[in-house]
Amino acid sequence: MFPRCLLVNLLAVVLLAPLSSALAVQDCPAGNDLVTPASDFVDNGDGTIIHTKTGLMWKRCNEGVTGTTCGTGAASAASWASAQGAALAANVENFAGHADWRLPNVKELQSLVETGCYGPSINITRFPNASVNRHWTGTSWSVFADNALWVDFQDGFTDTDAKSTAYVIRLVRGGLAGADFDSLSGGCSLDVDGNGTVEALADGMLLLRAMFGLTGTAVTNGAVGGGATRSTWTKIRAYLNGSCGGAFAP
Repeated sequence: MFPRCLLVNLLAVVLLAPLSSALAVQDCPAGNDLVTPASDFVDNGDGTIIHTKTGLMWKRCNEGVTGTTCGTGAASAASWASAQGAALAANVENFAGHADWRLPNVKELQSLVETGCYGPSINITRFPNASVNRHWTGTSWSVFADNALWVDFQDGFTDTDAKSTAYVIRLVRGGLAGADFDSLSGGCSLDVDGNGTVEALADGMLLLRAMFGLTGTAVTNGAVGGGATRSTWTKIRAYLNGSCGGAFAP
């Protein structure tokens, strides 16, 4: 049963204060590998996008925005409870013929992060005019129940905030079971550089430097093992955040 406050939000048609409609110009620095190419997505032509690697179906536009290029309106901001209410409203509407829309959990939303680009850090061919602001996930923070996790699509950073805070919404449905979804990335291991072995002076050093807040080459210099598949901070950060539940900054 949904909490009573969510139904109140729905029945009262509580929708949401628009954020600034200004959009940043996406920057994809030369040499960065793209992890969410347009070929990984299918546009269904009905306002929904399927991510073939996860099986998840996403609404093409942020809540508050409509149109084939998501050019009408402005991304709306809402508290976490009202964001849940927005999902209920999409289900009452039977958007694109489906009535099981929801907030994505944190790993699902992180699967859209394009680590090779920022401003926004998402594939803008499949998600045009995407908001660069923080997006709510449906994942509550285990430390404080009145906080939930968000993903910032300016740079892909993840953190927590009070559920009363107003953040942007992108809804999802379907997809794989949780265990299968996690296995897409191979899970989290101490093989941080991805060369097939765990080495204290390589993987351990990379993790330690990241945990102390270092970024870029300050993390990787002299600490990447031979045959590494993750030799740059961009790739290591994406692995730690996406597979290990980290929240490391760019």
